[in-house]
Amino acid sequence: MKRKHLLWPLSLLVAYLLIVLPYRPIADAGPATENPLLHYQFSEQQFDEAEIRAALPSLKALYGSNKRVSPAYELHFYTALSFYPNLRNAHIHFHSRDLPTSMRAKPANSSLLTHQRQYCIFINDQSTEVVDLSRATFTELTGCIIHELAHIQDYESRSNGGIIWTGLQYLLSQTFKSKLEKKTDRIAAQHGGGYYLYLFTDFVFERAAAAKDYLENKKQNYYTPDQLLQLHQETSQRDGLN
Repeated sequence: MKRKHLLWPLSLLVAYLLIVLPYRPIADAGPATENPLLHYQFSEQQFDEAEIRAALPSLKALYGSNKRVSPAYELHFYTALSFYPNLRNAHIHFHSRDLPTSMRAKPANSSLLTHQRQYCIFINDQSTEVVDLSRATFTELTGCIIHELAHIQDYESRSNGGIIWTGLQYLLSQTFKSKLEKKTDRIAAQHGGGYYLYLFTDFVFERAAAAKDYLENKKQNYYTPDQLLQLHQETSQRDGLN
């Protein structure tokens, strides 16, 4: 009954936002032909930290507008962001937070009441009880951020009310949650990051010392490592740069 009581006022709020506050995505700044990490898209190369550190000033010049990132994760974040050139002007903050999962991407709640949307990506580096991200390689951890940015890529296609409605369905429907997470993986693969999602998911099942509930959630709602590798291979053949 509590859920039904919540749905009525929330439905009214969604309707208001759909009608009164349609979201206008930030205009794409054009193709990032100058992207110094373009060769990693649709590839199976491990990320070279030394190369990325040298390219960081260029990456920040390209994608750093409206970004706030913890220094410890700048290399990971801008490497992942290079797969999404049309997010170069999006407002994104990347912070640490204790979570029941590895990472989470979401719009800032207050920004859904405005025309200037802001996003937060939280990383769970506060505890190892859920998943020990300190065991991940640079490439594996970046793969997880590629997935979270795919969520933001999806949010950019939705109105403010559409995002709230999506969030409600995500909380109330297991089927919807599974479909949305797999759609997010497909978005990442279409942008050339599928292999890195495969590496992160393989890490989760093999070396992350992850909690049982976290692993069950992964099994229930996300592609398996084998499925991600197949998705990467199929997408690379169809949409790859070569």
